[in-house]
Amino acid sequence: MPFFQLIDRNEKNYRLKDLKKLTKAYKPGEIKKELWRHRMLSELSVDALGLMEKLKLSDGNIRYFATRCQQYDISRLRELKREKALIYLTCFVTTRLRISNDSLTQSFLLAYKDFNDQAVAYRDEQVKQQALVLLDQIEKVPQVLNLFVDNTIEDSDEFGTVRRRAFNLIARDQLPLVSQNLAKVKPDKAVFQWDYIDTHFAQVTRNIRPLLLALDFGCRGNTVLERHITTVKATLKLHPPSPPIDGRLVKQGDKKYLTIDSSSDENDKRRIANRHEMYLYKLLNTALHNGDLYVKNSLEFRSFDDYLVNDAIWRQRNKYLHEAGLGWKMQPSGDYLATLKDTLGEKNASVGQRIAAGKNTYIKRKPNSDTLLWSRAVTPKDHTLTERFFAHFDRETIVNVVREVNEETGFLEHFKPTTTPAITLGRRTVQQSTLVKKLCGYQQHNATMLALAEYNRVFKCLHLLDYANDKQLRQVIQESLNRGESVQGLKRALASLGGNQFRGRNPEEMAMWNSCANLLTNCIVYYNALIMSSYKSYCLDAGNEDQIKHLRLIPPA
Repeated sequence: MPFFQLIDRNEKNYRLKDLKKLTKAYKPGEIKKELWRHRMLSELSVDALGLMEKLKLSDGNIRYFATRCQQYDISRLRELKREKALIYLTCFVTTRLRISNDSLTQSFLLAYKDFNDQAVAYRDEQVKQQALVLLDQIEKVPQVLNLFVDNTIEDSDEFGTVRRRAFNLIARDQLPLVSQNLAKVKPDKAVFQWDYIDTHFAQVTRNIRPLLLALDFGCRGNTVLERHITTVKATLKLHPPSPPIDGRLVKQGDKKYLTIDSSSDENDKRRIANRHEMYLYKLLNTALHNGDLYVKNSLEFRSFDDYLVNDAIWRQRNKYLHEAGLGWKMQPSGDYLATLKDTLGEKNASVGQRIAAGKNTYIKRKPNSDTLLWSRAVTPKDHTLTERFFAHFDRETIVNVVREVNEETGFLEHFKPTTTPAITLGRRTVQQSTLVKKLCGYQQHNATMLALAEYNRVFKCLHLLDYANDKQLRQVIQESLNRGESVQGLKRALASLGGNQFRGRNPEEMAMWNSCANLLTNCIVYYNALIMSSYKSYCLDAGNEDQIKHLRLIPPA
């Protein structure tokens, strides 16, 4: 199997350590290296994807085994059983190919944006220069008009003589611009942008075209664009330039920049062919941002349909909804929304009546006004008192703090080895945050996202009404928020010990460092809480119950 070539001592082409490297920056040199790794991974993925299909592993398990392969060095992988090593390597190739596709897609978007920004900057500069020249030429228009009343010009004089005198005042190539300006005709700014593309197309060939050839695009509901992408890639691999773009993909206002006369020479034909290729990159950039275009075998740029359940599960949705405890979703959407509307209306009226009657101590109506006055949910913590309290106790090193907490809780005994198999994620192949990020990333308004946003607003209103009406709920929420802010502040203090720098060479190591920071934070919080608990017991035994009230103002973090 080709996967074992990754760890073969005698094989140089598929060295695993080279494929483990990630793109450090979106620079031409780094992108070139990633393109090489992508070619190697694409060759290996032919067998890897087939094996993944047979094993029917969930995305969670694939990521887990890929992480194990990432953490093991080559010598350790060689020591594993052949079957186990094969699964590790296959999952690594599958995951690494997806990461590579993400990296190259992001490189494509950045390369296009960078080149387009340069073209736009050139266009704006040329428009600015043209405006300055035009301002100077317009001042000479009265002199041109005076030629018609100049007594030195006879009616018998040839018109060519008059034209030459006019061109001496206003250059011949500037006269159409002056005429358009006087006629209130807006100048065509796009001409300058296309001129920049014509003269700098070598950058496109060098930085953007290789990414198009490497990525495997797919379209949602646009077979014309998908077929054209396939045709262009096949043509560019064999004999550039790019073939003409399908007219159905071109906006009416852009067609004049993409057409030439049949009598044009080869240079003009090459120039227009380059424009057709650049126009395709423009379509790809727009479609990727709008979600109409996706990249196969990707993580961040997959088709939105890939995140959803397949047709077989959808046909049995009532069964799966019931198993997930979402049986209420099986009722007709109209009935459910009507019930939700009634619930919101009733709760809104109830809360409003309590506020109007003065029964809500948290929200009161300002006298002789419709303005509402809100009070604080909880008493803020006293940081000065906190520092004074803990100053009475001896400071301990973080090692001793961890030891003390371990003696109290024994948490170190509950650590499991990293080789413990991951729990199968079942059909939960995608996280909620991934779906929301995908929907929010679309530049155009997405109907699904708009519907979810409105649905979320309903529950947000219900929550705010409960928050305004329930004193205990307000206190619990506010205390949780304050506690969370205190913990985050402690974590930032721990991070600053390392110079506020990220630790780790890859996402896995950074996640590990973050977990360690969470562990140390929890140990410190537990240790401080242990001190406060001991002080409370001491006060109760000594009969100094008045001192306990100060503990309520001291956070353990």
